[in-house]
Formats: sequence, structure tokens, C-alpha cells
Amino acid sequence: LLTSLFSIILIIAFLAFIPDHEYKFIFSATALTILLLNISGFSMHVNQVSLRFKQYSILSSLERVLFVGLFLPLIFFGLEGFQVYVMVNLGVRLLVATYGIYSVRKVINLSEFNLRALASEKHTILKFIGVGWPLTYGTICATLISTSSRIIVERTMSVYEYGLFSLAFSFSLV
Repeated sequence: LLTSLFSIILIIAFLAFIPDHEYKFIFSATALTILLLNISGFSMHVNQVSLRFKQYSILSSLERVLFVGLFLPLIFFGLEGFQVYVMVNLGVRLLVATYGIYSVRKVINLSEFNLRALASEKHTILKFIGVGWPLTYGTICATLISTSSRIIVERTMSVYEYGLFSLAFSFSLV
């Protein structure tokens, strides 16, 4: 929840304060990706906890299958560039997050949501936020550290070498 709120704040800040359209696109897409990953990750956790492994396996493989199925025809027809890659990536993540929410709709019944019960758990929620904030900060720092190598390689090598490095890095995460 904290990471999602942080992502929404980042999207608003990037859209409001970054004048360069290319950087605005990149940073906003990154924050939106974090938000969509949180939503799909939440639904994956709910599917795991509720022992719904069929939905979990569909959700975990759907993103890769959709991305390859959408991106390869675009390359075949000559549509290239990072904007195309980012838009396909965001579209696929949006579809996966939507399916994730759909897959957990019976487990999480919002019609039974009770605000009084939530108010009675205020102390517990604040305790979880206190524990979650360092984890959120740590996750953001770990993401920056893991992606900083791409920034260094981008600045020191040619576009071709950076592309090879980025492809190898992406395959190492799969």
C-alpha cells in the first residue's frame, strides 16, 4: 500500500515538475509500472495464501506470454524504439493487474468491508505502516541499486553494447 501511494505521488510529481517530455514519459512510466506491479503482486500473494495455484500460475506466466505475443509482431512490422517497448510493457502489466484483481474478487469481498472494524484496528494498521515504511524504502533502494548498472553502462558504452547488456540483464531476471 505504501509503495502504491508512493508511486501515485511520483506520477503526479513527474507530470507536474519535469519539463522534458522524454524524461517525463520515462519517469511516469516507471512509477506506473511500480504501481501495476504492486497490484499484480498483491493478487499473486492472495492467490498463494488462498491455495489457488491455478490462478497463481496463470498470473505468473501471463505477463511473459502477452509481452512476447504483442512485442514480436511490432518488431516484425518495423515499430521500434523505447516508447513502443514501454507502452507494450505498460499495456501488458495493466492487463495482468486487471486479471489479478479479477482472479481474487471472490477471496476479497468488498461488499463485506466494514469501516468500524477498520477503525478498531487503527493501532495495528499504524504498526504495520511503521514496519512497512522501512521495507518500502529498502525496496526502492534495492531497485535503484539493481538498475544503476544499466545507467553506468548506458553512459560508457555504445547503444548496441547497452542493448546487449540490457537484454542479458532482462533474461537474467526471468
